[in-house]
Formats: sequence, structure tokens, C-alpha cells
Amino acid sequence: MKLSFLRRHSAFLLLNLSLAAALTACGGSDGTLLAPGNPIPPGPTTPTVTTPTITVSAPARVVANTVHSNSASLSSGTATSITWNWGDGSAAGTTNPATHVWSKAGSFNSSLSAVVNGTALTGTRTTVVVSEPVSSTNDHACALKPDGTVACWGNNYRGQLGDGTNTNNNSTPVAVAGLTNVTALAAGFVHSCALKSDGSVACWGAGTQGQLGNGSVVDRTSTVAVTGLTDAVALDANGNHTCALKSDATVVCWGSNGNGELGDGTQVLKSAPVAVTGLSGVVSLRVGSSHSCALKSDGTVACWGTTLYGRLGNGVTGSTTASTPVAVTGLSNAIALALGDSHSCALKADGSIACWGYNRNGELGNGTTTNSGTPVAVSSLSGAIALSSGYSHSCALKSDNTLACWGFNFNGQLGNGNTANQTAPVAVAGVSGVAAVATGASHTCALKADGSAACWGGNGAGQLGDGTTTSRPAPTAVLGGSVYWK
Repeated sequence: MKLSFLRRHSAFLLLNLSLAAALTACGGSDGTLLAPGNPIPPGPTTPTVTTPTITVSAPARVVANTVHSNSASLSSGTATSITWNWGDGSAAGTTNPATHVWSKAGSFNSSLSAVVNGTALTGTRTTVVVSEPVSSTNDHACALKPDGTVACWGNNYRGQLGDGTNTNNNSTPVAVAGLTNVTALAAGFVHSCALKSDGSVACWGAGTQGQLGNGSVVDRTSTVAVTGLTDAVALDANGNHTCALKSDATVVCWGSNGNGELGDGTQVLKSAPVAVTGLSGVVSLRVGSSHSCALKSDGTVACWGTTLYGRLGNGVTGSTTASTPVAVTGLSNAIALALGDSHSCALKADGSIACWGYNRNGELGNGTTTNSGTPVAVSSLSGAIALSSGYSHSCALKSDNTLACWGFNFNGQLGNGNTANQTAPVAVAGVSGVAAVATGASHTCALKADGSAACWGGNGAGQLGDGTTTSRPAPTAVLGGSVYWK
């Protein structure tokens, strides 16, 4: 599916919030009468007041859908309460340190409130959240550059690279023509979409299933605007459909709908956005090849589309359709999602991951190859801060900026140096300093904190971006240097 990109070692912003309540010292007479000539005794001594200060250590620039740590230290005294307001409408944090996942790009004014020795302290800070900068689903990939432009590489037979052609695969990145001010990316099976800073969305590539959202069913080798969408804050694509999260916390989808993957209560293709029925309070979304899921503000997850193999997580494993959202059974405290072709995964607040659905190749990561219609824990994995699912494999970004992957590995997409399937997580060889990860059908890409990118796995269409079409079971550098994100 898509990448869950990244956390980077961002520069940390240290804010000294020195606030103290005004203190008034009051004194009075003790009623003693003094004889003439008697020295006047000294009055009461005003105590020296030390103003408590709080130093906030928090990232100034972060990647969406990735866990980030925030902490506060006191110069003196004891805090009896701490409240973090993240500025994105999500639930407040009340611990120190506190972790948070910003699910959409933007600039957020966060505030920290604390009571120290009975004194209320309040300070504000700004956190800039950037989208996951790499997206890959099938055999092409796209990367968001720091200047708001986009570069893509790999298969181009339907125009999914957006350079105005559909004739040549490109094993080196090419610029998407005329596209600027991009804040987020989503790559489908043979189409791509970009969210712009004004809330509009542009798509390009295959359009015969309506997946470009411009009201037509025609392929486009350059970008077209999605009809009537002006307030999108996040998006995702997979298979032949696309979904966007709107500023009012609702979701719209467009494209293929034979399995109810648009969530509008029908199974009819839509070439322009339609609302997902009965869904509100959404903070992020993910799209699989024939199903979709939304993470809600209360940490629960709802999914819709085909139930085959249990990919909706509601306990149903047969081939039926849920054309409106159903709740994932027994899942709480989710903070991020990733969807593959026939499996789904959720990152939980404690750094663990749960998956459900198809498992013949070890996609669920629980040490078995048994399908599950409800969530099961990924084995021996902790400290995860982001995740991404490809067609039949998944990868987790860990708090030490390394990667672990599991599932299907025929093309080396797990990056551990061989091509054997893995039913539990294995470390990606020789890659560190990772800020984000994106998984395709048979390959995986990582963006590093220095702005460079590395990919591994299948490469028949040049989707590794290394200038060749040779598959690689371990990471290889994407050409272009440290230009993809800083």
C-alpha cells in the first residue's frame, strides 16, 4: 500500500517558557507600641521568589503518521498537572514525556499547560508537519521534494509518472510536469495523486475506472484536478481507487467500486468524489486494493470493501461486501494504519502492531500462515513509530530509525539480503537513519534523514530508481542524491 513515512531526526526546538504568577506579599502591625527613642524593629522580610521555568524539548519539523516524542523539564518545583494541546483537534496529552502522531501536513500551534508549585504556566510552540514524502504501490514510486514539486520513477505505460508521456519506463526519477505546492502524495496501482497546499487534489495516469476523480474515465499523462475537492487535508490511493480526508473529518472516495471500496453504499464506479456513508471523526485513512480503512479520533478503526480473507477485521472471512464502514473487532488505541492487497495493519500507541486478513505468506507477522478475520499481534516487535504495507508484505519504522519487514519476499522486498518469505519481522540490512518508509507491490523504499532515498526488491520497471532494472534483495541508493526531503 502506501508508505508510512517517516520520522526524521529533526532539529529540536527548545522553548524556554518562563511564566510565573504574580505574587503579593502582605504584612501588618503586631500592635506593639514603641517608646520614644526606641529603635524601630525590622519589619517582616519579603521572601525571595524563584520563578519556575519549563524547557520544552519538541520537534520543530516532523513527518505525518509517525510517532514523535515531546518532553518538558522544570527548573524547580514539581508539576501537579501537564496538558499538551497538539493544535490538530486530537485528544490532549497528559504525561511527560508524551508522544503524538500528527496525521496530516500543516503548521500547528501547540501549547503546553502545567501547574508548578501552584502556579499555572502556559507556553506555545509551532510544529511543522510534512507529509510522508514517498509513495509507492505497484511498480512505480513518487517522492515529494522540499520545494513542493514531485519526482516519479518506474513503470509509465499508463502515464503514472506524470511527465506527459506513457511510452517509457524510467529507472531514474523524472519531474511531474507543472505540479507545484504539493504537500502529500498517493500512488495507486497505475495512477498517482497529489494534495496541494490549497486543499485541492491533482491526479494523473490510468483513469478508466474513474480513479483520477475528474469526472472522466480517460487516462491522463499529465495532471488533472479532482472535481469539486477544495478542502482535503490527507489522501491515499491503491488499486484503482482514491480517498481523501476532508477538513471536517469526513472522507470522500472515487474510482473503482466493484467491491464497495468507496464506502458510499453502492458497488458502482464513481469518477468524481462521493462521501463515505456514516463516517465522521476521522483523523487518517488508508486504502487497499479493494478495501479502505479509517482511523477515528477515539483510536478505533472502521473499514469497508470486500471481506475476503478477513481484511476488514470484523470477523468475516468469506467473500462478501461491506459497502459502508464496519468496525474492526477488538482494536483500540490505534494511531496509524497500513493496508496491503488482502491484509491490514494498525500501529498502536504502545509501539506494537496488530494485523488482520490474508496470511499465506506471513503478511500478519505473527509467526504463522493462518488467515485471521480479527487483529493479531505482530511477533517480537516493539518501539514501532510508523508502518507501511505493500501487496503482500509490511515494514515498520522503529524508534532507533531502523526498519523491520515481514511477509512475501520473492523479489527481496524485505531487504534482508535473501528472497525467503518471513512470518515474523526481520531487520532490513544496512539501512539506518530512516525517516520514512514506503512499500510497493514487490519493492520497498526508505527516505533517510539526510534527504537521500534507498529502495530494494523487484525492479523490472526501474522502480528502485537506481538506473537499472535489476532486482535487489538489499537497499540500493536512488539516483539524485540528498534531494528528496530535508
